[in-house]
Amino acid sequence: MRPREGFFGGQVSRLYGATLGKHHGWLIRTTTSTALFTIPAHATIMQRLAKGKTEVDESVREEMDQVIAAMKAAYDLTQKLYQQYGYLDLP
Repeated sequence: MRPREGFFGGQVSRLYGATLGKHHGWLIRTTTSTALFTIPAHATIMQRLAKGKTEVDESVREEMDQVIAAMKAAYDLTQKLYQQYGYLDLP
């Protein structure tokens, strides 16, 4: 299965295959890769956030900025905990 260019699912699937996928068996790798392909494209996400409008207004962009900031904070905290407990050094 080759990821479609421009889709988050394809990008995430490639990253999964290059990292965690190396440590999973065939069934988990195949199931995870298939599930990752369901992640919609950036344009689809923005269109859904715009709730049917033809253009994404500034409030949607501001909302996305807030979501991204919250996700980054969660990621940073997770990385800090992984480092603190030595999980970043696992094979």
